[in-house]
Amino acid sequence: MNIDAMPVLLVHFVQGQAAYEIDTNRFAIDAGENDVRALYDEENGLVKFFCRYEEDMAKYDKKLKQFALSHDVTIAEP
Repeated sequence: MNIDAMPVLLVHFVQGQAAYEIDTNRFAIDAGENDVRALYDEENGLVKFFCRYEEDMAKYDKKLKQFALSHDVTIAEP
């Protein structure tokens, strides 16, 4: 995956406003409250998502599943 395309992909995934690389392969995603982070594991070709608040997990899990279904992406359980 082209790391330069990652912010666009992440914004699309959460239907957010913007995504910013805050460190090498680590992104903050602004979905209204800046409550999602993503880590791109380049070695394994994985994107790992983290919610700031536990109560938001169900909302973002649902968005992730919708995104994966519409883009033929495989979701690996933790």
